[in-house]
Amino acid sequence: MTCATEVAFARKRTPPGTPRRMASPEMLTLFCNPQCGHARAIIARLRACGLAYEQRDLRDPEFAMEVVRRYRIQESPVLVIGTDIAVGTVQILEKIETIDRSP
Repeated sequence: MTCATEVAFARKRTPPGTPRRMASPEMLTLFCNPQCGHARAIIARLRACGLAYEQRDLRDPEFAMEVVRRYRIQESPVLVIGTDIAVGTVQILEKIETIDRSP
């Protein structure tokens, strides 16, 4: 027979290889060229997941250079979640799936 503490502990364990869920962020910021097909796919996924985000347009060269200096990245799209940064379509889509969307 197991005690209640052991049962509660057992429920909290996740199998190896299970993606870790991030806490729901206060705000997501997507830096992209809104005309880019990859950016459109990411925007569609953010909307489908019901995630609030701010979109920042990288078509302005001065603003793009400011982003490069601030985040030390030279490609787009870029998704900033608090202090976490995801760069590129695949990494961003994977990161979106780790965000906890529970109420």
